[in-house]
Amino acid sequence: MAAYMVTFGKTWMIFLGISFVVLSVSITGYIRWTSRSNTRKQRLVQRDRYVEYLAGIRAQARSSAAAQRAVGAFLHPSPQRLWAIAGNRRRVWERRTTDADFLRLRLGLGRGAPRLRISRPGRPDPTADFEPLSQRASDRLVRDYATVGLQPASVDVAGAGVISLLGSQDRTRSAARALLLQLAVLHAPDDVQLAVLAPDAAGDDEDFDAFIRGANARRLQVILDGVFNHVGEQFPVFQPHSIHHVVHVDRMRVAGLLRSTGIHHV
Repeated sequence: MAAYMVTFGKTWMIFLGISFVVLSVSITGYIRWTSRSNTRKQRLVQRDRYVEYLAGIRAQARSSAAAQRAVGAFLHPSPQRLWAIAGNRRRVWERRTTDADFLRLRLGLGRGAPRLRISRPGRPDPTADFEPLSQRASDRLVRDYATVGLQPASVDVAGAGVISLLGSQDRTRSAARALLLQLAVLHAPDDVQLAVLAPDAAGDDEDFDAFIRGANARRLQVILDGVFNHVGEQFPVFQPHSIHHVVHVDRMRVAGLLRSTGIHHV
Protein backbone atom coordinates (compact mmCIF):
# COMPACT_ATOMS: atom_id res chain seq x y z
CA MET A 1 0.00 0.00 0.00
CA ALA A 2 2.77 2.40 0.85
CA ALA A 3 4.40 1.68 -2.53
CA TYR A 4 1.10 2.39 -4.33
CA MET A 5 0.69 5.72 -2.53
CA VAL A 6 4.20 6.77 -3.45
CA THR A 7 3.91 5.65 -7.07
CA PHE A 8 0.40 6.77 -8.04
CA GLY A 9 -0.74 9.07 -5.28
CA LYS A 10 -0.59 12.76 -4.73
CA THR A 11 1.84 14.62 -2.59
CA TRP A 12 -0.05 14.06 0.64
CA MET A 13 -0.44 10.39 -0.22
CA ILE A 14 3.29 10.12 -0.85
CA PHE A 15 3.98 11.72 2.51
CA LEU A 16 1.49 9.41 4.20
CA GLY A 17 3.09 6.31 2.60
CA ILE A 18 6.58 7.33 3.66
CA SER A 19 5.33 8.05 7.17
CA PHE A 20 3.66 4.64 7.29
CA VAL A 21 6.90 2.90 6.31
CA VAL A 22 8.94 4.85 8.85
CA LEU A 23 6.39 4.18 11.59
CA SER A 24 6.25 0.49 10.78
CA VAL A 25 10.05 0.18 10.89
CA SER A 26 10.20 2.14 14.13
CA ILE A 27 7.55 0.02 15.82
CA THR A 28 9.23 -3.18 14.67
CA GLY A 29 12.60 -1.97 15.97
CA TYR A 30 11.09 -0.88 19.27
CA ILE A 31 9.40 -4.25 19.75
CA ARG A 32 12.62 -6.15 19.03
CA TRP A 33 14.63 -3.88 21.33
CA THR A 34 12.05 -4.28 24.12
CA SER A 35 12.05 -8.04 23.65
CA ARG A 36 15.83 -8.23 23.82
CA SER A 37 15.92 -5.96 26.85
CA ASN A 38 13.31 -8.05 28.65
CA THR A 39 15.16 -11.24 27.75
CA ARG A 40 18.43 -9.78 29.07
CA LYS A 41 16.75 -8.65 32.29
CA GLN A 42 15.21 -12.08 32.70
CA ARG A 43 18.60 -13.73 32.22
CA LEU A 44 20.17 -11.43 34.80
CA VAL A 45 17.41 -12.24 37.28
CA GLN A 46 17.82 -15.98 36.63
CA ARG A 47 21.60 -15.66 36.98
CA ASP A 48 21.27 -13.83 40.29
CA ARG A 49 18.88 -16.47 41.58
CA TYR A 50 21.21 -19.27 40.47
CA VAL A 51 24.26 -17.62 42.05
CA GLU A 52 22.26 -17.19 45.26
CA TYR A 53 21.30 -20.86 45.06
CA LEU A 54 24.97 -21.81 44.63
CA ALA A 55 25.83 -19.68 47.67
CA GLY A 56 23.39 -21.75 49.73
CA ILE A 57 24.93 -24.99 48.43
CA ARG A 58 28.41 -23.66 49.24
CA ALA A 59 27.32 -22.86 52.80
CA GLN A 60 25.96 -26.40 53.19
CA ALA A 61 29.16 -27.90 51.77
CA ARG A 62 31.30 -25.75 54.08
CA SER A 63 29.26 -26.80 57.11
CA SER A 64 29.38 -30.47 56.08
CA ALA A 65 33.16 -30.33 55.56
CA ALA A 66 33.67 -28.72 58.99
CA ALA A 67 31.52 -31.41 60.62
CA GLN A 68 33.39 -34.12 58.73
CA ARG A 69 36.74 -32.77 59.94
CA ALA A 70 35.44 -32.63 63.52
CA VAL A 71 34.23 -36.24 63.35
CA GLY A 72 37.54 -37.36 61.85
CA ALA A 73 39.50 -35.60 64.59
CA PHE A 74 37.32 -37.23 67.25
CA LEU A 75 37.48 -40.76 65.82
CA HIS A 76 41.21 -40.59 65.06
CA PRO A 77 42.80 -38.32 67.69
CA SER A 78 46.14 -36.66 67.08
CA PRO A 79 49.12 -37.72 69.24
CA GLN A 80 48.72 -34.54 71.29
CA ARG A 81 45.05 -35.33 71.88
CA LEU A 82 45.90 -38.90 72.88
CA TRP A 83 47.93 -37.59 75.81
CA ALA A 84 44.86 -35.69 77.01
CA ILE A 85 42.67 -38.78 76.58
CA ALA A 86 45.11 -40.86 78.59
CA GLY A 87 45.16 -38.19 81.30
CA ASN A 88 41.40 -37.76 81.78
CA ARG A 89 40.69 -41.47 81.08
CA ARG A 90 37.27 -40.82 79.56
CA ARG A 91 37.91 -42.59 76.27
CA VAL A 92 40.73 -44.91 77.28
CA TRP A 93 40.42 -48.40 75.77
CA GLU A 94 37.19 -47.48 73.98
CA ARG A 95 37.87 -49.60 70.88
CA ARG A 96 36.84 -53.21 71.27
CA THR A 97 37.18 -56.18 68.94
CA THR A 98 33.60 -55.76 67.67
CA ASP A 99 34.12 -52.11 66.66
CA ALA A 100 34.69 -51.19 63.02
CA ASP A 101 37.73 -49.05 63.94
CA PHE A 102 39.43 -51.74 66.03
CA LEU A 103 43.17 -51.78 65.19
CA ARG A 104 42.66 -49.01 62.62
CA LEU A 105 45.38 -46.47 63.33
CA ARG A 106 45.92 -42.96 62.07
CA LEU A 107 49.07 -42.38 60.02
CA GLY A 108 48.57 -38.71 59.23
CA LEU A 109 46.28 -36.21 57.54
CA GLY A 110 45.34 -35.76 53.90
CA ARG A 111 42.45 -34.99 51.58
CA GLY A 112 39.49 -37.34 51.43
CA ALA A 113 36.14 -37.76 49.72
CA PRO A 114 33.41 -35.46 51.06
CA ARG A 115 30.27 -36.81 52.70
CA LEU A 116 28.28 -34.19 50.80
CA ARG A 117 29.07 -34.78 47.14
CA ILE A 118 28.41 -31.96 44.68
CA SER A 119 28.10 -32.59 40.96
CA ARG A 120 27.03 -30.49 37.98
CA PRO A 121 23.51 -31.22 36.69
CA GLY A 122 23.16 -32.62 33.21
CA ARG A 123 21.89 -30.49 30.34
CA PRO A 124 18.27 -31.25 29.42
CA ASP A 125 18.91 -29.58 26.07
CA PRO A 126 22.41 -30.36 24.70
CA THR A 127 22.14 -27.50 22.22
CA ALA A 128 21.45 -24.88 24.92
CA ASP A 129 24.30 -22.73 26.19
CA PHE A 130 24.80 -21.98 29.88
CA GLU A 131 25.27 -18.42 31.06
CA PRO A 132 29.08 -17.98 31.34
CA LEU A 133 29.17 -16.48 34.84
CA SER A 134 26.80 -19.11 36.21
CA GLN A 135 28.85 -21.85 34.56
CA ARG A 136 32.10 -20.58 36.10
CA ALA A 137 30.49 -20.27 39.54
CA SER A 138 29.15 -23.82 39.30
CA ASP A 139 32.50 -25.23 38.16
CA ARG A 140 34.31 -23.41 40.98
CA LEU A 141 31.90 -24.80 43.59
CA VAL A 142 32.34 -28.37 42.36
CA ARG A 143 36.13 -27.95 42.25
CA ASP A 144 36.41 -26.37 45.71
CA TYR A 145 34.51 -29.16 47.45
CA ALA A 146 35.60 -32.17 45.40
CA THR A 147 37.66 -33.22 48.44
CA VAL A 148 37.83 -32.33 52.13
CA GLY A 149 41.14 -31.49 53.79
CA LEU A 150 42.53 -32.54 57.18
CA GLN A 151 41.07 -36.02 56.88
CA PRO A 152 42.77 -38.82 58.86
CA ALA A 153 44.69 -41.32 56.75
CA SER A 154 44.48 -44.62 58.58
CA VAL A 155 45.84 -48.13 58.21
CA ASP A 156 44.14 -51.38 59.19
CA VAL A 157 46.79 -53.15 61.27
CA ALA A 158 44.79 -56.37 61.50
CA GLY A 159 44.35 -56.53 57.74
CA ALA A 160 47.79 -55.28 56.71
CA GLY A 161 49.79 -57.94 58.53
CA VAL A 162 53.20 -56.28 58.24
CA ILE A 163 53.63 -52.51 58.22
CA SER A 164 57.00 -51.04 57.25
CA LEU A 165 57.91 -47.43 57.97
CA LEU A 166 60.57 -46.17 55.57
CA GLY A 167 62.43 -42.89 55.73
CA SER A 168 64.68 -40.99 58.08
CA GLN A 169 65.12 -42.34 61.58
CA ASP A 170 63.52 -39.32 63.23
CA ARG A 171 60.39 -39.41 61.08
CA THR A 172 59.89 -43.19 61.19
CA ARG A 173 60.35 -43.31 64.95
CA SER A 174 57.95 -40.43 65.41
CA ALA A 175 55.35 -42.24 63.29
CA ALA A 176 55.97 -45.50 65.17
CA ARG A 177 55.49 -43.77 68.52
CA ALA A 178 52.19 -42.30 67.32
CA LEU A 179 50.98 -45.74 66.21
CA LEU A 180 52.01 -47.38 69.48
CA LEU A 181 50.38 -44.59 71.46
CA GLN A 182 47.09 -45.20 69.68
CA LEU A 183 47.32 -48.91 70.39
CA ALA A 184 48.02 -48.33 74.08
CA VAL A 185 45.46 -45.59 74.69
CA LEU A 186 42.52 -46.69 72.55
CA HIS A 187 42.77 -50.50 72.86
CA ALA A 188 42.35 -52.53 76.04
CA PRO A 189 45.16 -54.86 77.15
CA ASP A 190 42.60 -57.67 77.20
CA ASP A 191 42.29 -57.29 73.42
CA VAL A 192 45.73 -56.13 72.29
CA GLN A 193 49.19 -56.85 73.68
CA LEU A 194 52.25 -54.93 72.56
CA ALA A 195 55.83 -56.08 72.32
CA VAL A 196 58.78 -53.90 71.35
CA LEU A 197 61.93 -55.52 69.98
CA ALA A 198 64.88 -53.13 69.87
CA PRO A 199 68.66 -53.36 70.28
CA ASP A 200 70.42 -51.96 73.33
CA ALA A 201 71.30 -48.82 71.36
CA ALA A 202 67.63 -47.89 71.23
CA GLY A 203 67.85 -46.38 74.71
CA ASP A 204 69.61 -46.48 78.06
CA ASP A 205 68.63 -45.98 81.69
CA GLU A 206 68.64 -42.21 81.34
CA ASP A 207 66.22 -42.39 78.40
CA PHE A 208 63.96 -44.67 80.39
CA ASP A 209 64.08 -42.36 83.41
CA ALA A 210 63.14 -39.44 81.16
CA PHE A 211 60.22 -41.47 79.83
CA ILE A 212 58.99 -42.19 83.37
CA ARG A 213 59.32 -38.54 84.38
CA GLY A 214 57.38 -37.43 81.29
CA ALA A 215 54.60 -39.92 82.01
CA ASN A 216 54.38 -38.88 85.66
CA ALA A 217 54.23 -35.22 84.66
CA ARG A 218 51.15 -36.10 82.61
CA ARG A 219 49.62 -38.01 85.55
CA LEU A 220 50.21 -41.36 83.84
CA GLN A 221 51.26 -44.53 85.63
CA VAL A 222 53.69 -46.90 83.90
CA ILE A 223 53.29 -50.64 84.50
CA LEU A 224 56.22 -52.78 83.36
CA ASP A 225 55.64 -56.34 82.27
CA GLY A 226 58.23 -57.70 79.87
CA VAL A 227 61.48 -59.56 79.30
CA PHE A 228 64.39 -57.21 78.69
CA ASN A 229 67.37 -59.59 78.70
CA HIS A 230 66.26 -61.99 75.99
CA VAL A 231 63.26 -63.00 73.89
CA GLY A 232 62.78 -66.51 72.55
CA GLU A 233 60.18 -68.57 70.77
CA GLN A 234 58.45 -69.36 74.07
CA PHE A 235 57.83 -65.68 74.77
CA PRO A 236 54.06 -65.40 75.58
CA VAL A 237 53.53 -62.83 72.84
CA PHE A 238 54.53 -65.45 70.26
CA GLN A 239 52.08 -68.10 71.49
CA PRO A 240 48.70 -68.71 69.82
CA HIS A 241 46.06 -66.76 71.69
CA SER A 242 42.73 -65.04 71.11
CA ILE A 243 44.35 -61.72 72.02
CA HIS A 244 45.76 -59.67 69.15
CA HIS A 245 49.53 -59.30 69.39
CA VAL A 246 51.30 -56.32 67.86
CA VAL A 247 55.10 -56.48 67.69
CA HIS A 248 57.09 -53.32 67.06
CA VAL A 249 60.50 -54.13 65.58
CA ASP A 250 63.14 -51.40 65.75
CA ARG A 251 66.26 -52.11 63.64
CA MET A 252 66.25 -55.85 64.25
CA ARG A 253 66.06 -58.81 61.87
CA VAL A 254 63.43 -61.13 63.30
CA ALA A 255 61.50 -62.12 60.19
CA GLY A 256 62.43 -65.79 60.52
CA LEU A 257 61.50 -65.86 64.20
CA LEU A 258 58.11 -64.29 63.51
CA ARG A 259 57.31 -66.68 60.67
CA SER A 260 58.25 -69.71 62.73
CA THR A 261 56.00 -68.62 65.60
CA GLY A 262 52.98 -67.75 63.49
CA ILE A 263 52.97 -64.01 64.19
CA HIS A 264 51.08 -62.17 61.44
CA HIS A 265 50.46 -58.66 62.78
CA VAL A 266 53.60 -56.56 63.14
